[in-house]
Amino acid sequence: MRTTGGMGITLEGCVDIESLPDDLARQIKTHLTPAKLARAAMRKAAFYMPGQQEYEITLPSDAGKSSKRYAFTDQQAEPELLDLLDELTAIIIQEKIRARRAQRQQQEIMPAEKEQVERPTAPAPRKEPLPPIKAPITDENRERQVRRT
Repeated sequence: MRTTGGMGITLEGCVDIESLPDDLARQIKTHLTPAKLARAAMRKAAFYMPGQQEYEITLPSDAGKSSKRYAFTDQQAEPELLDLLDELTAIIIQEKIRARRAQRQQQEIMPAEKEQVERPTAPAPRKEPLPPIKAPITDENRERQVRRT
């Protein structure tokens, strides 16, 4: 299912009917049929409304080798169909929220693991101070030392 409208947001998702509660699955099998979807797609909309929802429903064939796509607006669909599409939209949104939260939790765990592995250790402090660096004695160095004093 794919829906677009309102604020220009496109929502896509797949719903496995077998994973739904029995009552909802039964309603979908009754109202989300190729005949009803084709009727909605062929029905003329009275006029274009800003913010109207546009739906694309793709139903796989029984053999699963091909599929049929139906496109229509909320003006073209029957109220029962719109109610089911609202429920499917809510299910898709909830699944996307769950997936995003799981991904965020995984990302929060990963940096902590990386930090433990990649954290550089400070070098051990030297026991003896480094000796002062002595510049070679040249005529220029002598002149600089004389000027400083």
